[in-house]
Amino acid sequence: MTVNNRPEKHGSNKYRVLSIDGGGMRGLYSCAYLQGMTDTGKAKYDAELDDFGNKFDLIVGTSTGAILGAGLAAGIPLSGICNLYTECGPKIFPKKLPDQPSKLVFHPRSKLNKSGDAALRKALDSQFNDLTLGQLHQNRQIGLVITSVNCATHRAYVFKTPHDKTSNHRDDDITLVDACLASSAAPIYRSIAVISQEDALLDNSMFIDGGLWANNPVLVALIEALRNTDDDQEIEIFCLGTSPAPTGSVLDQDSPHWGLLKWQFGGRAIEYAMDSQFQVYDDMAGMLLSHIHRDVSITRFPQPVPSADQAPLLALDDASQKAMTLLKQLAARAVDETNQLINTGSEKGKRIAALFGDESEGD
Repeated sequence: MTVNNRPEKHGSNKYRVLSIDGGGMRGLYSCAYLQGMTDTGKAKYDAELDDFGNKFDLIVGTSTGAILGAGLAAGIPLSGICNLYTECGPKIFPKKLPDQPSKLVFHPRSKLNKSGDAALRKALDSQFNDLTLGQLHQNRQIGLVITSVNCATHRAYVFKTPHDKTSNHRDDDITLVDACLASSAAPIYRSIAVISQEDALLDNSMFIDGGLWANNPVLVALIEALRNTDDDQEIEIFCLGTSPAPTGSVLDQDSPHWGLLKWQFGGRAIEYAMDSQFQVYDDMAGMLLSHIHRDVSITRFPQPVPSADQAPLLALDDASQKAMTLLKQLAARAVDETNQLINTGSEKGKRIAALFGDESEGD
């Protein structure tokens, strides 16, 4: 037996992990992609995928990925999670951060963050109620890991279910609502998250977005899987992105002395911090695999590269109808690309096929 229960649900000695990136409203893409793929699995393999979270032993999420991951771990249907974005997104992000410096001075950010925080808490309450991390693991036997930053210590903080016996049940009484708010509290874009629980064993009760250090949490997922499995157990990690906008900037080398307005009062720095993590963390995880003497695979789901014309609609705080329609279209395109990959019969395609219903491909 492993430290965590050895999974029998896969029909093999596998420990399956889902790692979900951060990206604000782009989480709608991630959710719509999974919904599209589960629909494909039902039609193509007659697979039972209504409770897709139950396919995994561990789910790791950052920011919007924490919200999607918590929903999957709790057994909430993907349609319900997608509705959270489409129905509540415009209330959570009622107005984008201006891209023109002149408009930043009078931008009512504090007021918008306050109303957005209330809207997100209400939406999460409607899905999770008072469910705690401890109760989630007791009920579902699925590990959940959510990244954040502790404002008091300036250190990374990782909320965990008690699948990890070394956690000393530190986070058992933290609600999923509070953990998700703590992970998705992007500086400037959203309010700092406050956790007010008398018995919580925390240095302090204020947290900000885990995307500041683990917007792509694949390394967290890899380490957590290695620590909670036996040496002879196969580990499969699946990474789900948020179809990030094309990155890069046209810069003027003669004007490097940026001030508050040029940096959008810090908003542009947040973009740099999150964008820079996406590819490098995948690369580092891949490099580590050659030094790990275990049967471990890391598979990132295909995602289309948006065009430059589409980029303006892919800001993490764009909750417009046009932006949400585009995210769904990109997700549909990604589903098509994934099915093409499955049809090639490649190892990556076989792993994805096994996940979405064709278990014969994974053995």
